[in-house]
Amino acid sequence: MIQYVPPPAFIGLPPKFTEWRKNQADAIYGILSSEKQVVMSICPTGFGKSLMYVAASLLYGGKTVILTSTKALQAQLLRDFADIGMVEVKGKNAYLCPMADNALSCEEGPCSSGFNCPIKKSGCPYYLAVEAARTSRLVVTNYSFWFYSNRYSEGIGTPTLLVCDEGHDAPNAVASFLTVKLERRDEALVSGLPDNPEKINLEKWKSWAEHRLQKVSVRTEEVEEGIQSGTNRSDRMFKELAKLKRLSNKLGDVARMDLKNWVVDVTPFSVEFAPVDVRKDCQRLLYKHIPHVILTSASVNQKTAQMLGLQKDNCDVFEYPHTFPLENRMVIHVRGARINKNASGEDLKEWLKTADKIISERLDRKGIFHTTSYGRRDFVMAHSNYAPYMLTHSPKDTIPKVMQFKSAKPPIVLVSPAVTTGWDFPANECRYQILGKVPYPDTRNKITAARCKNDPEYAPYIAMQQIIQASGRPVRSETDVAETFIIDDNIGWFMQQYSRKFAPKWFREAYTTRIFPPRPADLQTFVGEERGEE
Repeated sequence: MIQYVPPPAFIGLPPKFTEWRKNQADAIYGILSSEKQVVMSICPTGFGKSLMYVAASLLYGGKTVILTSTKALQAQLLRDFADIGMVEVKGKNAYLCPMADNALSCEEGPCSSGFNCPIKKSGCPYYLAVEAARTSRLVVTNYSFWFYSNRYSEGIGTPTLLVCDEGHDAPNAVASFLTVKLERRDEALVSGLPDNPEKINLEKWKSWAEHRLQKVSVRTEEVEEGIQSGTNRSDRMFKELAKLKRLSNKLGDVARMDLKNWVVDVTPFSVEFAPVDVRKDCQRLLYKHIPHVILTSASVNQKTAQMLGLQKDNCDVFEYPHTFPLENRMVIHVRGARINKNASGEDLKEWLKTADKIISERLDRKGIFHTTSYGRRDFVMAHSNYAPYMLTHSPKDTIPKVMQFKSAKPPIVLVSPAVTTGWDFPANECRYQILGKVPYPDTRNKITAARCKNDPEYAPYIAMQQIIQASGRPVRSETDVAETFIIDDNIGWFMQQYSRKFAPKWFREAYTTRIFPPRPADLQTFVGEERGEE
């Protein structure tokens, strides 16, 4: 497809964008020429998705709302496009209330308890951000705010164009928003949970939620009266009121849940309720009544559209080739052992032997070992010959440990079950990575099990998304070079069965199988020191 699209400066983009990257102009034209409500743009790493959809927005005219999954991408978009009027809006809990004596969020501030805020229109950071988003033609926010504002408030206006960045994760974003998780240690619930909650069916849970909601409403009124009368006005009470209102919303959702489409999962720590199929909810919360929608990521596909409830005749799909050299981004299955819940001790030893072989020849560079679980992480840390060179983390210190890894010198290996998405490791920050297992979702969770039963392709879709996203973490520009090794032999049948359904062509081209790990590339060939634009 070769069509004329004006240069960036002519459209009104920031001056630093002087020309289109390869395939960008075709992608912009594809969006603008489509007569369908939804355009799916499958764009590999380094394509420059943000420039593509902002350019399409300017050429469309009207209001555009961009949804992102990560704070990092939201910040990057603002850095790149604030000069042409892009604004950002987040949820109330992301802003500090200027009327509070101490550090209360706007969700916890006095106006949440019925006070008329004197600075609501002139000095409240949350309402100023909402008003800016209502009146601006280029807005970036997160999925959760978009859903919440459309469900519980008047929102920020109906855009002409909605952009779902990291669109492959949009179905999960809707499901996560609708999921209700009640912590069993919550003081407002601990005395009110039914006996033997593991044995309670959904109908009884609905009745329980209705009854519990009445009690929470009584306590909410008591706290509000105390605050408004001044007899009990303190930060602690403001925080309790905000917590009670969140709990009321959750209990209301449980009381209204569809018995035919919801499932409950009870653990020693929580009770979690969630929908199994979210297609109708996606239409209602995400894209209903919006004339133009762009779904874009490196791995969005027809299955994504199906999970969002989109009809084939209402969606155009455009897939673009990778512009990075194939040899710089190879995904290599090295034969070792099949890893699953039935893997024996000997299987795990053979598996780790393969990983240690890869590491042993790459001590002059930094690598990541993706373990998919903390249990398998512990096995690696306890038995690897290269444990002294390994750095790991807990769920609570992921960010500082990852930043420590990024700034460290080799030899070092980050051992983690949690950095396959949402992180970038360009240039010398990572030159190889090991995927220890095909990352199927854990079906011990009853919600996941119900979704897999409802849709046999749900689990392989999630697993393929994880693999594709992980493979792109260290290769961020044309000059970046990084090897991705998969050491779970289940990848063989998995790729044979699902690669054409769920993987883009550029990923299939990069995938190969070896009996032994290849010799590492000469470090002097690595010249990618600058991070490419995402």
